[in-house]
Amino acid sequence: MQARIDLPVEGIGNRVRCRAHPGDLPVPSGGFTGVNQIEVLRSMMKILMHSAKVRLMGVSAPLFILGALLSGAPGTAGAAEVVDRVVASVNEDIITLHDLNKALQPYARKIVKSRYSPEKEKAMLYKVRGDLLDRLIDDRLTVQEVKRARIKVGKQEVDRAIERIKEANFFTQEELEAALKREGLSIDDLREKSRNQILKSRLLNYKIKQKIVVTKEDIAEYYNAHPEEFTGEVKYRLRNIILEVSALANADEKQAIREKMVGIRGRALAGESFPDLAKKYSQSSLGAEGGDLGEFRPDQLSPLIKEAVASLSEGGVTEVLETEYGFQLFQVVKINQSSGKTLEAASEGISKKLYDGVVEKKFAAWLKDLREDAHIRIIK
Repeated sequence: MQARIDLPVEGIGNRVRCRAHPGDLPVPSGGFTGVNQIEVLRSMMKILMHSAKVRLMGVSAPLFILGALLSGAPGTAGAAEVVDRVVASVNEDIITLHDLNKALQPYARKIVKSRYSPEKEKAMLYKVRGDLLDRLIDDRLTVQEVKRARIKVGKQEVDRAIERIKEANFFTQEELEAALKREGLSIDDLREKSRNQILKSRLLNYKIKQKIVVTKEDIAEYYNAHPEEFTGEVKYRLRNIILEVSALANADEKQAIREKMVGIRGRALAGESFPDLAKKYSQSSLGAEGGDLGEFRPDQLSPLIKEAVASLSEGGVTEVLETEYGFQLFQVVKINQSSGKTLEAASEGISKKLYDGVVEKKFAAWLKDLREDAHIRIIK
């Protein structure tokens, strides 16, 4: 009968799995069996890892030596199998492949569901993986600073944070857990994230926020430098017509679709009802509703559409636009302009915006300094 031995590599986070007959393991003259053999192997692991000083350059050697001891030494059977590995070390902490894959999981699902080409999907997953590893490194550095500052968060504070999340989303406990499960998370994961967010907020307050002051002069300067933000908000009520173009269409087929759309535009300009034309010709799911898209601020529109509607008055129709969805026409149904804000009315919002901007910049600079002083190693 075989015994399976799972040995955690202390300080590194790898797990080495081997299968060996207990009777095949080397036994000293004093003799020992069963659990005693496992304990001897554990002791060997501790000695090896201690000698490596828990540094990335020392990871491969202890694992290689242990693999040789378990699989290549005389009198042993089976082979060592590494089922997790270190992807980065941050001072005395480590980040494992399991940690990275767990963070990547919800993003990977969304990317896969988007049905990109295999090349684009691979590139996006690679980029997200790198960004998340950077974030995990920053998180480890932040947690280390939290420990140095002896900042604590109690269970009741985390409980209140969870309750606020439930209230904001109108969730019961069961609904929250179901929503988390769909994202591959558990309630414990959410509690840990909430706890870390509270700790980070307190650390920011301790290290950065209490040193930031936004003056009345700062607020007035911003107000005068950004008049477009306070002269009122413009919103366009839009309709559209879409004629799709197959990715396999040749130049002649594409030109024929464009000419068809030019004809539709001419009929709209001649006075035909745009909603009726949308119902008849649009290949959008909103065509049956006359192509009504709702209201949009200029910053919510793509640069192409924003430029096309900017010079139109109510009832105006754009030129034929070539977009990623096909050829499109847009009609400006209505333009809504809200009233502007005085300096006094805008002061609170400006103050918060300036404050948050300074916090973000100072936090980024603080993290950069931490990274420069830290011992960070990454294994691709």
